[in-house]
Amino acid sequence: MFLRSLLLLSCCAYSSFALADAPRAPAPTPDCLDARQVDRLYPVSPWQLAVVQADGRRFRVELDSACPVVLEDAAKLSLLSQEGWACGGPREFIVDANTGTACAIAALAPADAREFAALLREAGQGDDVRLAPLEVKAKAPRGFRGSHDHCFAARHVRGWSESGEALEVEVAARRSGGNLRYRVELDETCPDLGRAITVAFRSGTDNGVICGHAGDRVELMDVGLIPVAPLGSRCAIREVFPIAQVAR
Repeated sequence: MFLRSLLLLSCCAYSSFALADAPRAPAPTPDCLDARQVDRLYPVSPWQLAVVQADGRRFRVELDSACPVVLEDAAKLSLLSQEGWACGGPREFIVDANTGTACAIAALAPADAREFAALLREAGQGDDVRLAPLEVKAKAPRGFRGSHDHCFAARHVRGWSESGEALEVEVAARRSGGNLRYRVELDETCPDLGRAITVAFRSGTDNGVICGHAGDRVELMDVGLIPVAPLGSRCAIREVFPIAQVAR
């Protein structure tokens, strides 16, 4: 799943589309996506994309039919919609600037951080995951399989705390796409976590990136004077999603 380069269009593909210097109408509904504010776009499958606006709002976009071009490495994707508002109505398209292919949008809906992270994680299961700087209109390196929207780098962890049967992890925001904290849900009960002094996050692919993929785990490095059972010294991670960001 690649973070695609963006070419944001709000043009007069139709005579009814607003001119650049005309006053812009407000969004038809609060759940519309602002095509002029798209910051990151992730092709999840030929039928589905995940989109993040510059203000941090997240959306799941469903296409009317399979559109294989969105998965091509060289694709330069654009979101074309009337007056720049995409609401899942008619005359809304994902367009590839290289081929001119236009794929109709069938529906879209806002997604919270947890749902969005799950969407990206499921799409990237089994793939190599690497984090890269997220730049508007910048194409990610070949092999990109994850993002700060659903992963964090273990080397950027600054602190952690237990939260029920989960962890809250503080990270370096400048290195984590503006995210300050992540919630890390565990796949099982981790009874010794409450007395752990030091933990380490390990990636199942040994690349230092934690997304909740198979093999991702937290290891208890120091639990005081009471020894911990070997099976209790590590706990599998089920999912990861951001819960706090720096002010935009």
